[in-house]
Amino acid sequence: PQRLDSVRRTVDAVREAVAARARERLAAPSADDVQRASAHAQLLGMRDVVADIAATVAHGAALWNGGRREQCLGVYAHATDALAERLERMYQRDAAAMFRARLAQAARAPSVDDAAWLLRRNFDQFVRDVRASPDFAPIFAPALPHASTIVPRSAAAAAAGEPQQQ
Repeated sequence: PQRLDSVRRTVDAVREAVAARARERLAAPSADDVQRASAHAQLLGMRDVVADIAATVAHGAALWNGGRREQCLGVYAHATDALAERLERMYQRDAAAMFRARLAQAARAPSVDDAAWLLRRNFDQFVRDVRASPDFAPIFAPALPHASTIVPRSAAAAAAGEPQQQ
């Protein structure tokens, strides 16, 4: 009986230790973890916004150059509205308000050409502003080469000044 009690205490202690480790793993993330995750999500979201603007401009420019200026304006207007919604969801409210204001200005423009150019210039300015912002600098940092593309060279070859071959 005494040995059985000892075994039970040992089993209970092991169970408690396992449960404590599980609680640690399932603990709520720290405020720093949440802030880092939020900042990372903002970077990824803005990277996608900039990529969508580039795709919109490419599509609109092809329509414009093909003489389909009204369709170009339609693409730009639709994208401007969608970007305003997306930026609002990303808590980029000033940017969202700016896109909405430009859309309202385009609606009052004297011609299709003026409206399309107003929206296009807005896209270009927004991308320049994002590129200039230190908050979004990591989006535009040059990518490091993938480890599989780096070919090590011997110390002797490096000392002799031989070029690295790939």
